[in-house]
Amino acid sequence: MKQQINLYQSAIFERRKPLSASTMLALLLLTLATLVALGAAGQWQARRSTSQLEELQRRQATLQAQLADILGESGAGPTLLAQEVARLRSERDRRQALLGLVQASPAAAGGFSPYLAGLARQTVPGVWLRRISLQGGGKEITLEGSAARPEAVPRLVQQLAAEPAFAGVEFAKFLLSRGEEAGQAIDFRLDTASSKEKKAQ
Repeated sequence: MKQQINLYQSAIFERRKPLSASTMLALLLLTLATLVALGAAGQWQARRSTSQLEELQRRQATLQAQLADILGESGAGPTLLAQEVARLRSERDRRQALLGLVQASPAAAGGFSPYLAGLARQTVPGVWLRRISLQGGGKEITLEGSAARPEAVPRLVQQLAAEPAFAGVEFAKFLLSRGEEAGQAIDFRLDTASSKEKKAQ
């Protein structure tokens, strides 16, 4: 005997109704609104990024202009700077050479002060010096001055010979001259080097 059993029961399964046209239209409008909103947000973000990029480009252009101005102001700067460095180096070398000459001179240990101190100690009444020249570390000495009496000048030379700084100094040139007016003081000049030696130097 055969019996048919129907396992499909329509009551168990809920039957879905197809969407109505108005519901579908509402869903479509919602989807379109979402897409429009996303597109607008994307465009706003793109405009914002473009604006930031333009601002950065403007700042870059400003900085490049400032750099160009700085380089323009010193356009000859590297050349002028190199010339100034060369000038300062030359000045330094010249001063170092001069310092070397002074340090190599016999009077370098005490400088020229021993000569000046000796001149200050050996004063002769009626004699005054107008010019003192010490060159070559004390090898070349020139004394110019005046004396009330002619015999006072040799006395000054004798007294200077007693000074240690003037030991061994010989004055090769001794000039005396008197002014045109009577009673005027005698002018004198003492040189350790003769005029020929000075011309040769």
